[in-house]
Parts: sequence; C-alpha cells; structure tokens
Amino acid sequence: MKKQLFYFLLPLALFSCKKKNDTPSTNNTTPKGRTCYVKTMLSSDPSQNANVTYDNNNHLLKLVGDSFEIDFAYDANGHANGYSVIVAPDTLASYTLDLDAHGKPLVSHEYSSFSGTKAEDYRTSYTYGSNNLPSREDNYDVTSGTATLSDYELFSYDSSGNVTKSLSYDASGNLTSTETFTYDNHYNASYFPGIFLSPQTWSPNNMTDDLYKDGSGNVISHNTYSYTYNSDGYPVSAVNTDVVAATTTTTTFSYTCK
Repeated sequence: MKKQLFYFLLPLALFSCKKKNDTPSTNNTTPKGRTCYVKTMLSSDPSQNANVTYDNNNHLLKLVGDSFEIDFAYDANGHANGYSVIVAPDTLASYTLDLDAHGKPLVSHEYSSFSGTKAEDYRTSYTYGSNNLPSREDNYDVTSGTATLSDYELFSYDSSGNVTKSLSYDASGNLTSTETFTYDNHYNASYFPGIFLSPQTWSPNNMTDDLYKDGSGNVISHNTYSYTYNSDGYPVSAVNTDVVAATTTTTTFSYTCK
C-alpha cells in the first residue's frame, strides 16, 4: 500500500512547496532575493490540477483538487508531524510521524479508513546516513496487530543530497526492484524535507529521469521531465514524458512571491 500511495501522491505533490537553494540550506531565497510559493497547478491531465494554500508561517497546508485533498499538520516548532490524503468522500489514508528532538522523522504510521474505522495498517522506520538523509526504510505490515517486516529500501545520494538510486528488497533480502534518478541543477519546488512521499520530495533539485526496473532488470516504467523556468529561477511549466506508454503530461504553475 505504501509504495502505491507514494506514486499516487507524487504528481500531486510536485511543485507544492516553497523552493530551497540548489544545495540543502536554511536559506530558501531565489537569486533575486525573493521567496515564491506555488498557488496553482494546471495540468493537461485535469486529475492533477490543484490549488495550494499555506498557513501564516508559510508552511504547506493543503493541496486541493477536484476529487482529492492532501492536508499537512505541524507541531508547535513548525515540524511536519502528519498528513492525510482524502479522495472524496472517504479518507484514503493518514499518517502520523514520530520525530526526534530536531524534528527529523523516525517512524511513520499509516492509517487507512476505507470502512469508516481507523486502524494502523503499515509502519515505516527510517535509518539515516552521515548526510542526515534516509539511507534505509524498513516497512512493516501491522494489519494483524503485530509489526511484521514486509520489505525495505536502501538509498544512494549525489553530493547535492539528491536521491540517485533506490533498491527495494523483500523481507528475505531478495532484490525486488531498482529505481534510478537523475536531476538538473535548478530549484525543486517539491522539495519538502521531513515528509518522505517519494525521492522527489526530499531531493533539492528537479528530477529529469526516473527509471524503474523489477528485480530481474526488466523495465517497469520510465519517465523523463523537462522544465521551463521564470526569471526568479522557479519552474513555470513541466513536461512529463512516459517513455513506456509514449504519452506526455504538461503542467503549468503560478506563484506568490515575497
């Protein structure tokens, strides 16, 4: 469930957050000294259209489309500690995050409520490397009431902190999939440290290639991305080409800059 949900979220989360510098930093201003926040996303696939709202501290609060809503929650220190995905009229899933003293997620708890009841279904624990980014995710099935390891993922990074490879294994340690990523050197609007929806949301640059293979090396999916940028350095459009299906999706973005 977790992997599928992340790929459902990825196109919705793209370009939903304020920009950071090309390398991880607490300074998120553009070259002109302005910070910009995405207001709208309009896609050639209407299911991906969204309006974006923020709280008074400019934290991402909501992504709202015609048939979905993603809500984010924060603790008193401004650290993201939960989010939910609503597909009208039912909640698809919600997450709560256990944080360390610095606001870094240690464990993610996933709750599904298809039947109107809320119970923890899945759990993910994070191990961090020397770059303070996740080096491993252990995913557990909790539907029986006991946490049982179902699979795990290992991550590699480039010198800018972008995820370059994800290796997935089943509970017995058998390789089940390999995913490789490449990036440009521009601001990634979907960079949202602390909520690990997908590698795109914790990589500071814009993804240009995403190649997904099964454990035997067969290509399952292959997507490329190209961008047009405004004078502030923010992408105003993105073209996603599905190489396998030979289709393209174009998304345009509007901003509020301060």
